[in-house]
Amino acid sequence: MTVGVKYCGGCNAEYERVRAVERIKSEASGHTFKPYKDGGVFDKVIVIVGCGKACAKVGERHEVVYIGSEADATSAIAMLKSTEG
Repeated sequence: MTVGVKYCGGCNAEYERVRAVERIKSEASGHTFKPYKDGGVFDKVIVIVGCGKACAKVGERHEVVYIGSEADATSAIAMLKSTEG
């Protein structure tokens, strides 16, 4: 599965967003992770938001998972692992 990754601007991050994505990539390594681009082809898109504003947006044609905390990252890992092989 190809997973797009989009970050918010990071202006008010309340957790270590990069570390969360590194953990997701490591623990759900059966997937291919690519930077999100409008018009790209992805099976899922993970949007990494740093605070409650959740300002980062993506097109509506993708299945989107918003990550706003380490707990959200843990949930995303479980979801991704359930779709491996």
